[in-house]
Amino acid sequence: MVARDEQQALDQIAHGLPHVVRLDFTLPKLTGRDILKRLHSAKPTEPLPVIVITAHNPVHAAVETMEEEAYDFLIKPLDKDHLPIVIRKALERDSLRRQVDRLRSEVADRYAFIVGSHPSITTVMDAVQRTAKSNARVLLLGESDCLKKGA
Repeated sequence: MVARDEQQALDQIAHGLPHVVRLDFTLPKLTGRDILKRLHSAKPTEPLPVIVITAHNPVHAAVETMEEEAYDFLIKPLDKDHLPIVIRKALERDSLRRQVDRLRSEVADRYAFIVGSHPSITTVMDAVQRTAKSNARVLLLGESDCLKKGA
């Protein structure tokens, strides 16, 4: 998709999320930061890789766009070989993020079938669910009731 102006870009994004956005920081009506804010508020649950490009005041623009969680920031004139690499890496990272989200969902669904209301199992399952949201490594130790009883 290509948009003529800021509003057309926002309208297109509202109707179908692109895989990656290449955004000029200096636009006629809005700044790149304004567009980034609107993108995040329009689709807050679906992070969108945005590559911001500018030729004006690059340090100020870089700081602003990174605060709004842009994927990358490029300065004009663009190296014709560099932009495709940045786009490919943005798409790869987004694909990995989606895979991780899917796998986390699958793992969460696995534990939905554990049945038990004893305070011990409730405590363990609460800890598992909190830990599953992080990148922490966990080792659970302890005997099961079956082993204690010699069964």
